[in-house]
Amino acid sequence: MVQRIKYDDLTNRVFGKLTAKKVVGRASNRTILWYCECSCGNSSIVRANHLKHNHTLSCGCYHREKIKDLYVDNLVGCRFSRLIVIERSEKITQRAATWKCKCDCGNIIETHTASLKSGHTRSCGCLHFDTIWKGGISTEPYCINWTKEFKEYIKERDGYRCLNPYCYNSDDILAVHHIDYNKKNCHPSNLITVCRSCNSRANKDRDWHKAWYQAIINRRYNYENNRY
Repeated sequence: MVQRIKYDDLTNRVFGKLTAKKVVGRASNRTILWYCECSCGNSSIVRANHLKHNHTLSCGCYHREKIKDLYVDNLVGCRFSRLIVIERSEKITQRAATWKCKCDCGNIIETHTASLKSGHTRSCGCLHFDTIWKGGISTEPYCINWTKEFKEYIKERDGYRCLNPYCYNSDDILAVHHIDYNKKNCHPSNLITVCRSCNSRANKDRDWHKAWYQAIINRRYNYENNRY
């Protein structure tokens, strides 16, 4: 004889934004699980005791809305070093509001209120790389035609993607790298588009990276036989 499970019938009872609809099983501790519909349109599976003791009052939307209401600062238009806040991001986290920011170099990033106000995030990352490139040729000024438009031309030439076949694909921000590390040498044959991660890695084993990237560019555009 099959033993029937005894439980409190919560059908159509309302708990916060949730309405209990039907039993769908038991949790590992044998607590009854209810399928609930949230007033926001989503659904959720909730333990009976969590409903009856008001531990769970929504599918999660109530918590997200509560956090969102705490974000009273409007940082749109504010400048933080190289970053200008352009709009609030749709992302909601427990840490703080997330903002879309445009860097002076043209890149767009998302970061938290706390990171902006504390000065922890001051650029898309370009400020960091400008700081660590010290010693040797890297401290020399760029060539006269090193403009935003020229860098955009190189990125367009390379299809707006990192040309390193061994890229880790861990960074979406692109940079234009000087293959021979001489910032004054801005001939297209000396420039290659790589992601920010690969650009950083190129600071080690420079001789290897120079030969590697030069071979890629020469093979791709035949610059070896068409130099100025």
